[in-house]
Amino acid sequence: MEGILVGSHHIRQDSTANNIQQIKITLENLTKKFDTLDRNMNHNTAEVVNMRAVVTSCEQAANFCSDKVDELTRMVTELTRSNREMEATLQQGNLTNVVHNIAKTINANFKHGDIVDIFRAKAKPNKKQPIIVRMNNNENRNIWLEKRRTLIQTNHNIEGIPKTTKIYINEALTIANKSLLYHTKSFAHENNYKFVWVKDGKIFLRETEESRIIRIDSLTLLQKQRSINAVSSET
Repeated sequence: MEGILVGSHHIRQDSTANNIQQIKITLENLTKKFDTLDRNMNHNTAEVVNMRAVVTSCEQAANFCSDKVDELTRMVTELTRSNREMEATLQQGNLTNVVHNIAKTINANFKHGDIVDIFRAKAKPNKKQPIIVRMNNNENRNIWLEKRRTLIQTNHNIEGIPKTTKIYINEALTIANKSLLYHTKSFAHENNYKFVWVKDGKIFLRETEESRIIRIDSLTLLQKQRSINAVSSET
């Protein structure tokens, strides 16, 4: 009996040793797998960080390009405006005689040489061609612009133009500024802004008489104003 008991004790010791060895092997394998997983996670984390850096860099590049486009647009607009700074646009009329008659009506008489050129601008099909009046200085141009309301407030009697014909005097704008003015007016209408106007080729926006004046010189700035309004309406 004692022999049997001793033999049983040795068998249990061998079995326990084998189990411990198997556990060690399993732990080593798990450790290796964990290390591999940890390395992969670190690698993936590094890739995510790199990707975020790339995305950030792309966003910065996009913002830079957008700013440059806006800057170039403003430069082109300013250069074109400087070439047209002595122009006023009349939406109706028959060139020289009509321009002289309008000048008398609004008390904006001018001397010989004040007007450099008068011509019709190109227009889309079925659209009336406005008359471009190029003046030799800003002072003469501003006189016309300041007195243009006379044509709206009174019934004109201008030779060569029917009395029922409406006459508008506006600043001559570049194509880019015409588009920007259109979008600004749309924004003002959608957001209940009361005032949109142009002065010296620059576009301005104002919500009420008490509100601050906002100069709109790009679609990007207009979009920022749209975002500001959206946030304000949510709060």
